[in-house]
Amino acid sequence: RQRQMCIRDRLYVADEESNLRDFKKEFRGEYTISTAASAKEALLLFEQKAVDLVISDQQLNDSNGLEFLTEIKKKNGLIPTLLLKDYATNDELKQLINNDKSHKYINKPYDSTSLATIIDLAIEGYILHQERNQIQEKLSSSEDKFQGIFNSMADVFVRVDLEGIIQLVSPSAKELSGYSPKELIGRDIGDLYAHQEVRKVIISALKRVNVIREKEILMLTKKGDKKWVSTTLKVY
Repeated sequence: RQRQMCIRDRLYVADEESNLRDFKKEFRGEYTISTAASAKEALLLFEQKAVDLVISDQQLNDSNGLEFLTEIKKKNGLIPTLLLKDYATNDELKQLINNDKSHKYINKPYDSTSLATIIDLAIEGYILHQERNQIQEKLSSSEDKFQGIFNSMADVFVRVDLEGIIQLVSPSAKELSGYSPKELIGRDIGDLYAHQEVRKVIISALKRVNVIREKEILMLTKKGDKKWVSTTLKVY
């Protein structure tokens, strides 16, 4: 098996030193592995290290594997957890694990190649989920910045669809037109033109040149007043 080394840890917990030693020896060429002989020790390591997978035997000195992994999930609900259990483990435990679905379990004795594949898939899923979260956070941050700029801009911004229906309008439109953004969204932009034929001329011109700059348009306010406004119109 050829797998890329990773600087993050896989944490393995067992109650017998021989199990810890054998597990670390078996996978040391593929993963960086931290081991702990008790749930208490493992929870401390989990707080101190960057861990992307936790594996536990069911029998521990100060707890049991299922309870320990449940504590891990409370600290990080996304991290993959594997429970190594004997074939002789009772049916009640199997049922608990199957109903919970937050942990996966592997019967012992396990096949090291199969276990390595399970570990790899679990970690890849975890990393992809983290990457998606990071992208979402960046998008949310960008959206917040855009919204802040958009809400504070002095110039009026209006976006309409191909039918001329207003889709988006900046808050500054209220000072100019008397209409709030909520009142304008969904309306025909033509309602704001004092002369409807001007709108038709503009649409025809935009089909040819894609952008019109500093076009003077006579618009109607909410009160029915007329105002000259200088506009830039562009097709996206």
